[in-house]
Amino acid sequence: MHPGDTLPFTCVSVDDLGNSMSVTPNWNVAGAGTISALGVMQALGTAPNATVTASLANNDPDTATVDILAPGAATDISNAYAYPVPWKSTMGKPVTFTNLAPDTHVRIFTADGRKVVELYSTLGEQILWNVTNMNGEHVASWVYFYIIDNPTTHQTKKGKLVIIQ
Repeated sequence: MHPGDTLPFTCVSVDDLGNSMSVTPNWNVAGAGTISALGVMQALGTAPNATVTASLANNDPDTATVDILAPGAATDISNAYAYPVPWKSTMGKPVTFTNLAPDTHVRIFTADGRKVVELYSTLGEQILWNVTNMNGEHVASWVYFYIIDNPTTHQTKKGKLVIIQ
């Protein structure tokens, strides 16, 4: 998140037995931004998370850590993909994996199943692959396979990349 970005969210209050409660908390975001009564957080900085305190009428505060997603982050990986395909070294840009959710893993393999590299998206941000292997060496022209998986949503997507050096 960047200064001035907004993050809509909702709050559901439950008691110790799991019953819904009709309460309107007063919000306090410790130095990370502000929260409006409509449930929109406005960030002051680029921190990946913020501690949010909700105080009820009896002044009994509850605290939660709210993860702030990267701009454009998805909630699942159903629309995740890589581009450009084919990738050509003359393009001067990396391969981009986009529409990722927080905690997404991307593994790239050769056609015979050897792992080339493993990449991570912590907050749902795009992953830029510079077309190198785990040792930092440029990969050869070939067809590569990728697996995008997210342990939080229990989703997996597979695809192909064509690399032309």
